[in-house]
Amino acid sequence: MAEFSPAMNFIDNGALPSYLAYEAKRAGVKRFIYASSCSVYGYTINELYDEDSPVVCSYPYGISKLQGERGVLQLGDEHFSTMAIRQGTVCDIARALASI
Repeated sequence: MAEFSPAMNFIDNGALPSYLAYEAKRAGVKRFIYASSCSVYGYTINELYDEDSPVVCSYPYGISKLQGERGVLQLGDEHFSTMAIRQGTVCDIARALASI
């Protein structure tokens, strides 16, 4: 989706999560969990990353997921708990091996 429609990608992954978290907070929800992606770390080979690792993604999908994270996390306070979970990224293994 990021390559097909970059504008929709940034709306869906960057802006909408913040809006949904905002509306959840207004509705009295106590906790909001955002399903992010390990794509925020960019393309890597044989490297382990954790929450303290730098995010260096330079392609639209990873950038938009990071924007979504930051927008959601900024809404957190003592009455509204926010969390972003970076799920593993699945890629085309043939393309990955061809670039080695």
